Order: sequence, then C-alpha cells, then structure tokens
Amino acid sequence: MTTQLEGKMLTGIKKGIIFRDKPPEAGTTWAIIGVVFLVYFLYVMGSWITSSDFARTMPASPVPDEIKFKMNLLQVVTCFITVLTIYYFVIKPKLRTGRFSFLAIFMFAHITTLVHDPLGNYSAVHVAYNAYPMNMGSWANFIPGYLTPNQNLMPESFFMMMPPYIWYNCMLSAGFAWVWRKLAERFPQGGTLIVIAAVFIVMMVADLVAEFGFIRSHGYSYIGGIQSVSLWSGTMFQFPLYIPVLTAMLTMGFTTLLYYRDDKGESWADRGIGKLKLSDSGKTFVRFLSLTGAMHMINLVTFWMPLQFFTMNGDTAPATTPSYIINNICGEGTPHPCNGANFNPRRSN
Repeated sequence: MTTQLEGKMLTGIKKGIIFRDKPPEAGTTWAIIGVVFLVYFLYVMGSWITSSDFARTMPASPVPDEIKFKMNLLQVVTCFITVLTIYYFVIKPKLRTGRFSFLAIFMFAHITTLVHDPLGNYSAVHVAYNAYPMNMGSWANFIPGYLTPNQNLMPESFFMMMPPYIWYNCMLSAGFAWVWRKLAERFPQGGTLIVIAAVFIVMMVADLVAEFGFIRSHGYSYIGGIQSVSLWSGTMFQFPLYIPVLTAMLTMGFTTLLYYRDDKGESWADRGIGKLKLSDSGKTFVRFLSLTGAMHMINLVTFWMPLQFFTMNGDTAPATTPSYIINNICGEGTPHPCNGANFNPRRSN
C-alpha cells in the first residue's frame, strides 16, 4: 500500500503536476477556458472604465414622472433582492461553514457574463434601454468585432440592469433544478426528455412574466424585434417570442450545472477539482474558473450567438418608441436606421 502511494507521488512529481492521481480533465479544461474569459472580462471592463466612453447617457427627451417613479422602484427592488441574495447565499453560508457554497461560486462566475450584455445589439440594433436610471453608457466599443455604431450610448444601468446578473439567472437555475428534481420524483416513469420539456416550458413562461414587468415599466424595449413573431407587435412593448425560447435554453444550460452534481457536490464543469493538491481557497478559485468557462460558453452558444440571426432580420423600431428609450443609438438624428433587416453597420461606418 505504502509502495503504491509512493509510486503515485513520484509519478506526479516527475510529471510536474499537482494532482493526487490523474488530472481531472473536465475541471481543468473548463478552468483554462475560464481563465480566457476572466481575462477578457477584465480587459473589456477595464478598458471601458478608463476610456471616454465611460460617460453618463442622459435621456434624449424628458421622462414622465410616472416612468421615473417606476424606474426608481425597479432600481430599489433589484438592489434589495441583490442584497438579500448576497447575504443568504454568500455571506451566511460562508460564516457558518467557513467556505463559499457551490451556489455562491456559481453566482461569482455568472457575474462575469455581464460582459456579454451588449451583444444584443452586436449585429444590429435589437434592444434599447431607458436612460433615466444611473448609468455610464456601455462597453460595447471594446468588444472585439462589434459592428453596430453608437453603442457607447447604450445605458447599462448600474442599479437596474446590472444587479440581476448577480441573482436573476442564479436563483432561476436553483429554482428550476429543484422543480426538475420534484418532477423527476413525481413522474419517475415519464422519462428524462418529458421532464426536461416540462421544465423548459416553465422556464419560458417565467421569462415572459419577468420581462413583461420590465418592458411595461419602460425599462427597456425590443425595438428591433421581428414583429411577425412578437406579442404586442408594432408597439414599444412588443415582445419577440424567440426571446423566452433562447432564455430557456440559456437557463437550462445553467440549471444542468446545479442538477447534475455528483456525490461530492461537483458539477460536470468542475468535476475532479477536489483532487487537486491545493488549499481549500485554491480549489475554490479553480472551481470558480471552471464554472466561469462553462457559463460563458453556455451564454454564447445558447443565447447570444443564435440571437444574431434574429437581430439581423429585425423590423423597424415602432414609431411610438420614446426617445428616452432609443437615446440616439439609431434612427432620427443619426445616419443609422433602427432596422436590423436593412442595417449594414460596416457600410454605415
């Protein structure tokens, strides 16, 4: 027994690795991918913060008092939920166990996917945000290959649009993982695909309800959506039905990280990290990198990349859309139309 153990240790030393046995391929592969995305996140956000693009986008027209009230309320609510989430799922478990929970690490990793938020308008203008909430424009110009002009004016709200990246998808994924388990227990003969389909439908409905509240409050508008497949088409409240489908695909990907965990509590992305000969804090950081890599890939493959097809085939922004939503990112006063189907950003530039 001792000889075998010494042999493994010597093999590890000769190979220059930090594993007790063999490398946990899944975990380390995703961690390497995570390093790339973490560096990308820091580069893009750092470049934006230190540039002239880091400037407040003011509403292009007066915002009605009723809308101001709704925006202020939404900012308070999102920030309140953020504080509660951080306390109950990050701080409290850390104080109790001395370690960050898997959900807390999941949350930290998800925050870095904020860097992709401007991709909604990468190929053409598809969505526009209300400029009344506190913002400093957007980092779109620092995303490599970004096609659409004027996106530095896209108002990424500090207290309304950014906080949900801390809790929204994380809490949804945790909730749907619970629903998934309950459905699987309740209908054991139903089959995995039927259970997944049921969870997928619930995800779509949940997204529709959540986004409906933000859109009706004038928080944002899918101004470049394809109207033939949208609810309330032709108005600033139009809601493209492909959005909940893509969102459900995204959330399903995140949910698998929480649902498919082994007896050691490791997901398919960080499997084997526990075998690393590192301190607990070192393992936690590598686990964070693994989840970061997986979550960015899920984000891009299930949502942002497919969305580009729809943005490039979108319709003209509804004429009733207020200018404090569009804010000169396209349309009147600019040489760039708010129309994905006719929008050629390279020619416009």
